Amino acid sequence: MVNGVRIKDVLGGEMMKKLCVVLLCFMFVLCPAPEVRGYFAEDSFSLNWMSPQPVPEKKSTSLTQLKYQVRRGDTIWGIARKFHLDEQTIRKANGLGEKSIIYPGQVLVLPCGKMATHRLAPGETLWSLARRYNVDVVHLMVWNQISDPTKLRAGETIIIPVTGSPSGRSSRKEENLSWPLKGMITSFYGPRGSEFHHGIDIAAKVGERIRAADSGVVVFIGSYPIYGKTIIIDHGAGTKTLYAHLHGFAVHKGDFVKRGEVIGYAGNSGRSTGPHLHFEVRKNNRAVDPLLYLKG
Repeated sequence: MVNGVRIKDVLGGEMMKKLCVVLLCFMFVLCPAPEVRGYFAEDSFSLNWMSPQPVPEKKSTSLTQLKYQVRRGDTIWGIARKFHLDEQTIRKANGLGEKSIIYPGQVLVLPCGKMATHRLAPGETLWSLARRYNVDVVHLMVWNQISDPTKLRAGETIIIPVTGSPSGRSSRKEENLSWPLKGMITSFYGPRGSEFHHGIDIAAKVGERIRAADSGVVVFIGSYPIYGKTIIIDHGAGTKTLYAHLHGFAVHKGDFVKRGEVIGYAGNSGRSTGPHLHFEVRKNNRAVDPLLYLKG
């Protein structure tokens, strides 16, 4: 009321309602709402975490050579054998003569023919790449110098030797193993007294050549108290072979060996009553009867 006159009488009912709405809006803008702490305030980071993240791009390019850094103990002959190359090819590609010496840290160019690269996406593994590109996972480990394929991370680039068109199946075929040594079996797989014999024993003379039962990567060379001097080869697809009681080695850890290649020499090391080869086959790290896989 102003000077005895009511504002309502001057403006009328409708105008009064509109004025009230304007005043309420004005107060809402000028007076900030009290801070609300709780799920939306404290957990706002959750919205960012849940927002779509860019997926690493899968990349495939053509390569004709691979760079390899020489390690301690490497030789040109050993590198050539590991990557299935000719020794002279490596020498020519790097300007090395017959008497040239390589040294740790030196970078060599390895002419490897056509290759591809693949950037790992989340959830991809070396085994899934092997199936996709129709190559053996063991070959991928050799080409990329991977000792533990379970430690790969998304975004890493994997070199893939191109052996054919991508496929949904692995190129590895189930096949029998070849005998590592020809001789009489002196002890079979299974219970032996109070113990369990996890392989077979083959009689041998000290120094007899021991051969790889199948192609694969040498993942262990060393000595065990019972097994003595031992070699373990990973053939991929969960299969490994073990050769024990050796006298000496003909390969190094990390070497790729072919089926039938000499890897060591029979002996009498470890807990042994005489010269022989103790041979094991392991499927997914469990010993199985070698006679189920040896051909002939």
